[in-house]
Amino acid sequence: MTIAVEDIRKSYGSTVVLGGINAEIEEGKITTLLGPSGSGKTTLLRVIAGLETADSGKILFDGNDMTKVPVQKRGIGFMFQNYALFQNMTVSENIAFGLTVKKGADRPSDEQISKKVKELLAMIKLESLGGRRVDQLSGGQKQRVALARALAVEPRILLLDEPFGALDAKVREELRTYLLHLQRKLGITTIMVTHDQEEALEISDRIIILNHGRIEQAGSPDEVYDTPENPFVFSFLGHVNIFRGRVDDGFAVLDEKSHDQIFIRPHEIRLSLRRHQGDVPALIRSSRNLGFHTVVSLELENQESSSYVTADLDRTVWLQLREGAVNGTVYLNFAHFKFYSEQTKKFSDYELKTKWSYSI
Repeated sequence: MTIAVEDIRKSYGSTVVLGGINAEIEEGKITTLLGPSGSGKTTLLRVIAGLETADSGKILFDGNDMTKVPVQKRGIGFMFQNYALFQNMTVSENIAFGLTVKKGADRPSDEQISKKVKELLAMIKLESLGGRRVDQLSGGQKQRVALARALAVEPRILLLDEPFGALDAKVREELRTYLLHLQRKLGITTIMVTHDQEEALEISDRIIILNHGRIEQAGSPDEVYDTPENPFVFSFLGHVNIFRGRVDDGFAVLDEKSHDQIFIRPHEIRLSLRRHQGDVPALIRSSRNLGFHTVVSLELENQESSSYVTADLDRTVWLQLREGAVNGTVYLNFAHFKFYSEQTKKFSDYELKTKWSYSI
């Protein structure tokens, strides 16, 4: 099932929530609507579902206009952050609910429903918990039940609205992997809403980045991360060090008076104990151990005002630097940076430079 969003507009009073959205959702893929709070991503999902009515524009499923088709006839499965499970029902009854409320010839027999529930319980690996009440389940188990209930009606499209937002980090990671495996197995066209960049980059086939009701960029995870089209996308996707500056003969020059910007990812920062040509002295201010890697905050010296840089280092490298740094001083350079010209509104790449200059 392919989905086409054509010039969708939605406002609440004078507030524009969706300002003319055009997007293509590929069949059998996971497309993520990503953006900060208030960007319009949930409203767009609800318009696609039929839970909200757009002021103008069209929603097409496989080329068929679904704009005025009611939600119950769109063949959609839903999975929400708050699970939306029925507390007075068992796990099996929750999964079966969408099938039991069907009318007439559309309703499967009780035998067919029972068979489908057993299949789904096996799929979500909760075979022994069918008779348990949902209030006796963990958060991760509840979310699996919510997914099974969404799949029970054999939807053509699966819509996920912040599906892992209420879970702890470890369970989130496990369920992301589980969802990706299940989606690949079933091949259902899936749209997910999230504000979690890591989540989007990990499981998406395509990411649509929204901001203030407009699409900033759309593409594969590699495309939007490696080749951002504007500073918003660059700074929104992952951590980045941003400086005012310019490029002189291929070298970065920090210049607070410049309107242009220099972007450097934390993992592209290089630190050493000995100073080499072009290195900048920096003082270690703090560090955070994140397991196999360490995030280090550094203050650049020789500046008219303090300037801080975040570096992401292999844990082993960090331990060696910490032990050998004299008075907390290390020497900083980088392997790569992107330069954003305010005049052209474009990024340029610069690789493996060995000089970082200052304009004082």
